[in-house]
Amino acid sequence: MLNRIETKENFTDIEFPNGRITIEDDRIKIFNDEKPEKEIIELIKSNGFRWSPFWKCWCRKHTENAMHVTKKILLPKLQ
Repeated sequence: MLNRIETKENFTDIEFPNGRITIEDDRIKIFNDEKPEKEIIELIKSNGFRWSPFWKCWCRKHTENAMHVTKKILLPKLQ
């Protein structure tokens, strides 16, 4: 298993229609070009992400579980 620092260094932003997913500030961040539908917002929130008014994105602490959730559950719904 790669540790968080190795994962961050090897991570390439994931683009999806109307947004992108990145790792910055030890957080996984989901940026949207426009407000997602209510169902998508509920899915994001139910998987541990919170809206950050400071960064203007959904974010969650960068952990192995957070990466798994992002890639296996959220990404397919965002695309």
